[in-house]
Amino acid sequence: MRVAFNGIGCGWGNNGGTQSVFRMADALNSLGVEAEMWAHCPSRFTWFKPKTQVRVCTLDNAPDVDVLINSGCSTTIGTYRFKRKRVGVQWLRGHEVWARPEEKLHSLYSLDMPIWANSEWLATHVSDATKTNNAEVQYCGIPLSDFYEVFEDDDSPCIGALWSSKPMKRASIAMEVFKRLNGFSFLLFGNEPKPEGLPGNVSYIWRPDMEHKRVMYSNCDIWLATSEMEGLHIPPMEAALCGATVVAPGHPSAGVSDYCIDGLTGQTYNTVDDAVARIEFLMKKSAVREGMNKVMRKMIATKVGDVETNAQRMIARLEKLL
Repeated sequence: MRVAFNGIGCGWGNNGGTQSVFRMADALNSLGVEAEMWAHCPSRFTWFKPKTQVRVCTLDNAPDVDVLINSGCSTTIGTYRFKRKRVGVQWLRGHEVWARPEEKLHSLYSLDMPIWANSEWLATHVSDATKTNNAEVQYCGIPLSDFYEVFEDDDSPCIGALWSSKPMKRASIAMEVFKRLNGFSFLLFGNEPKPEGLPGNVSYIWRPDMEHKRVMYSNCDIWLATSEMEGLHIPPMEAALCGATVVAPGHPSAGVSDYCIDGLTGQTYNTVDDAVARIEFLMKKSAVREGMNKVMRKMIATKVGDVETNAQRMIARLEKLL
């Protein structure tokens, strides 16, 4: 089986979506599927070194494939119209309202192509929006063995969060929460240079490698998620696997509802005041906090699963389509 992920027109850069596609492509290749990535320019992804080839091409000179999978809304029409394929698939890893209006996205979802979504909320949204095209959940998976708790000597209570200047990441919420909490240290990490004006009790880690990520997450008692629009939000899962308890937005489009169940695996909030209160409660209740984290780690492993398991599920779906 020959499979290609279509990135022609959007490319592959340093973001969670590219990371998940590269990991899936690597897993498919390791399982005997011939998978490659297509782009109109060389890959700009540097978070790790993928094994999968990036073919720089256009749709005019791209080779024949059994399956062509789109990488985002900007590649959907090209995937749909590409004639040298047997099957085209939409694999949605986000509802890209930052790139297209709602009605345009819904029209793409209505195309006569199978749709996979990388979270339950996104699959439900697509199915409700189109009424004609039901989406199946196809997780990208997470490399479970890469994330585990690293014990350090630093016992000071710490709250962690993701930093991004993109509006829908809502990093300003994290900064507002940090201002209202006393007696804690705070940690941010991101792909952008250190933001200006950070208070002295806020540490910033720029582009951590895997070893530094494990230490960073392990030092956090609480991981505060703030993003308002994700498919399946990855950093809170990584933090949870390293021992942090997740406090996250309570609306589905935050991308955590597949694994963050309020009061069971973590806590959810609706306002900044609510987030502050949830964190203060959890920091006083270590047994509650640790119990929630334990249940979340189990849910991530059994429900979301690792990358190879999800690659096997993808292969089974593709074999049915072919």
